[in-house]
Amino acid sequence: MDSLVEKNKQLFHDKVVVITGASSGLGYRIAREFIKENANLSMCARRLYKLKKIYKGKAKVFFQKVDVSDEEAVKKFIKKTVKIFGKIDILINNAGIAQSSKIEKINYKDLKKTFEVNLFAPVIFLR
Repeated sequence: MDSLVEKNKQLFHDKVVVITGASSGLGYRIAREFIKENANLSMCARRLYKLKKIYKGKAKVFFQKVDVSDEEAVKKFIKKTVKIFGKIDILINNAGIAQSSKIEKINYKDLKKTFEVNLFAPVIFLR
């Protein structure tokens, strides 16, 4: 049993994990767990100041401010990740936004942005 526990502790050792929306909420919690597992993390979020505050000085961590709805920004982020770590093993598409208003009051610009971040961005990352 002990060898199984030890083996599981090393499950993510040196794996390269990309996490979107890593500055707060679920993305933050996921990142903290992967840090404990000694994974290499590449993270992006809209709020760079939060990423710096949380992850600055941590070994095996790369972070960058990225608008996940901007295809060119995503491509640059992924390219930089591969340049730094050599590969990507795991992608966690966590970034998301929500609108909290009645459907008849939602303006088109906000609705479009919601779809770009929540629906189209994960597809961009997977490509």
